Amino acid sequence: MERSRTVKRKLFCAALGWLAGIALCGHAPNLYVMIAAAGIFVPAAVFTLRESPRRRYFTAAALVAAGMMLSAARLGWYENHVVRPLEDCSGSEVVMRGIVTDLRGYENGRRFTLRGRIEGSGVTTSVTFKAVGRNISVGDEAAVRCQVSTPQNSLTFDKQEYDRCNGVFLEGIGEPRVRLLKKQRDPFIGSIKRIMERSVAKIREQLPEQDGAFLTAILCSDRSALTAESRSAVYRAGLGHLFAVSGTHVVILCSFIGALLDLLFCPARLRSAVMMLFCLSFAVFSGCTPSVVRACIMMSLCEAGGLFDRQNDSPTALGLAAMLITARCPYAMFSLSFMLSFTAAFAIGAVSPAICRRRIKNGTARNAAAVMAVNTLTAPICVLYFSEVSLISAAANLIMIPFCSVCLWLCFLYILTGGVLTPLLAAAGLAARVILKVCSLITASRLSFAGTYFRPQMLYIAVASALVFAACAFIRRQRESVILMLAAYLTLIGGWFAIDRLPKSNRLTVYPAKYGYTAVIERGDEVLIFDSGGHYSNAYSAAGLAERRHPNRIYLYTPTVNQKAYDHYKKELPRIDGCCSPAQPYGADFARFEGKSLEVTVDGKLLVFGRDTLTIGDRRYSSGGFTDISVFRL
Repeated sequence: MERSRTVKRKLFCAALGWLAGIALCGHAPNLYVMIAAAGIFVPAAVFTLRESPRRRYFTAAALVAAGMMLSAARLGWYENHVVRPLEDCSGSEVVMRGIVTDLRGYENGRRFTLRGRIEGSGVTTSVTFKAVGRNISVGDEAAVRCQVSTPQNSLTFDKQEYDRCNGVFLEGIGEPRVRLLKKQRDPFIGSIKRIMERSVAKIREQLPEQDGAFLTAILCSDRSALTAESRSAVYRAGLGHLFAVSGTHVVILCSFIGALLDLLFCPARLRSAVMMLFCLSFAVFSGCTPSVVRACIMMSLCEAGGLFDRQNDSPTALGLAAMLITARCPYAMFSLSFMLSFTAAFAIGAVSPAICRRRIKNGTARNAAAVMAVNTLTAPICVLYFSEVSLISAAANLIMIPFCSVCLWLCFLYILTGGVLTPLLAAAGLAARVILKVCSLITASRLSFAGTYFRPQMLYIAVASALVFAACAFIRRQRESVILMLAAYLTLIGGWFAIDRLPKSNRLTVYPAKYGYTAVIERGDEVLIFDSGGHYSNAYSAAGLAERRHPNRIYLYTPTVNQKAYDHYKKELPRIDGCCSPAQPYGADFARFEGKSLEVTVDGKLLVFGRDTLTIGDRRYSSGGFTDISVFRL
C-alpha cells in the first residue's frame, strides 16, 4: 500500500505542475515560466535529499516544478515546430497525404477530414475539405491538393481558438483536387465508423420519434434529430453531459461489458485485454472527444493494472490521462470539454472519496456526495460558459442515471447482436420516453433552472462554494466535513436561485451581420428579437443572451414573413412564442409595426428598428456602422 501511495503522489503532483505550466504560459513567456519553475525545483530537490519530517512536501514541490518546466518546454516546441509552420501555409496551395478520419454532410454540402502530413512543412495535422466525388470513405488513404487558410472567426464565434484546442490550425478553401491512393488503408477506423452510421440509421428507422433521437444523441452525440423542447428539458435537468458522450458513457458501458465477460467466465487477463480493446474502439466510435479519451485512458490503466497485478488509483490515472492528452496538443487544456471532464473526474476520484473516507459506507450517500462534488466544483465553469444552470442537477442525476444506463446497455446490446433483436431497441425507446417525459415535467417550473444574467455575482458564489467543498476533503473530522459540504452545496443552489430573481435592467444588444443586424430587446420578463435581414446568422448568440435573462416570453420579429428564419430560431429557443411580421403583427403589447419598421417603447423611450437603420430616441444609426456587439442601457 505504501508503494502505491508514493506512486500516486509523484504522478499526480507532476500532472498538476504540467497543467499549471501550460496555464501560466498563456500569461507569461515560456522562458520566464521555465526560469521560475527552475528556481523552485533546485531548492526543493536539495531539501528532498535530506532526511526531514517534511521531506514529502519538498518532493511534491520538486515534482510540480519539474512538470512546469517540461510543459513550458513542450509548449514552446509545439508552437515553433507545429503551429507556426502550419500558420505560414495559410493562403497558399498545399499537398496533403493522409487518412480520411471523418465524412459527414452539412447544410452547404459534404465535407471530409483528412489527417496526415503536409508536404513542405513536414507537420502532421487534421484539415477539413469539401467532399468531391462519392468514392471517398472513412479509412481511405488520399492525397489532396487545395488552398488552405487559418480558421476564420465570426463576430460571435472565435473559431480559431476553438479549433486550436483540437489541434486544428488550417481549413480547406474551395474545391480540392482529391486523388484516392488506397481503399481502407485504416480498416479499424473505417469499420468503427460504418458500425456507427448503420447503428444510427437503424435506430432512427425503428424509432423515428424523439425517443430514437434521444438514443442516438446519448450513443454517439448526434443531436440533430432532437427537438428544441427535448434538448432544453434534458439540459435544464442537469443531464446535458449525456449528449456530450463523456466518461459517464465509458463507465456505464464498461460495467456492462465486464458483466457480460463475467457471465462467460472469461479469464482475468483476457478480460482486461478485451476491456482495453473496447475502450479504444469506443473512443474512435465517439469521435475521440477529450472527455471520452480521458475516460478511456483511465479505464485502460485500470485494466492494465489487472494485467500486471498492480493496484489502481484514480488520481494517478487522471494525472496520466491529462498529461497524455495535452502532450499531443497543449491547447487542449483550454477546451470546455477538457475542463469539465477533468474537473468532474477529479471531484469523483479524489474529492468525494476524501470527504466520505471509510465512515460513509452507504452507497446512496456516497453517490449523492459524488454528484454534489461534481456539481459544485464544475459550477464556476458552467457559469462562465453557459447561459443557464440547473438547480436540480444532483437530484436529477441520482434519479435518472439508472434509466440512462438501461438505455445505453440495451442500445449497445442491440448493436452487438447486429440489429436483429428489435425488442431490445423497443425497450430502450421506452426508457428514453420515460426520461424525456420526466425531464419535461421537472423543468416545466422556473424553480428548476436559473439564467446567468448576473454572471459576476453567480461566479463569486460558485467559486466560494467550490473552495469550501475542496477544503472539506482535508478536514479529518467526518461530521464537520459533511456539514460543511452540505452547507456549501445549499449555499450554491440557494444563492443562484436568489440572484436569478433579482430585478433586471432593460437593455438593447445589437449583433451586426453580413446583411443587416440582429437586435435583442430585454424588457422586464419579455425578450424581443428583431432580425432585420431574416438570415438568422446570429440565432445562437441571440438565443444565449435571451436565456441568460430567464424570460417568460420570447418573440421574434422580421420585416418579412420568413418561415426558415423562424424554424432556425425555434431550434435554438424552445420557448419562443412566435414569429411576428407586418403581415402577422401580433406580439408584445409594447411593440408594433409601422410599415416594415418595428417600433418598441421601453421606459418612455422610442426605439425604431428598420431593415438598414436603427433609431434610439433622437439618435439614428446605420446597420453598417456596427462593427462589434453593442449594448445600450435603456
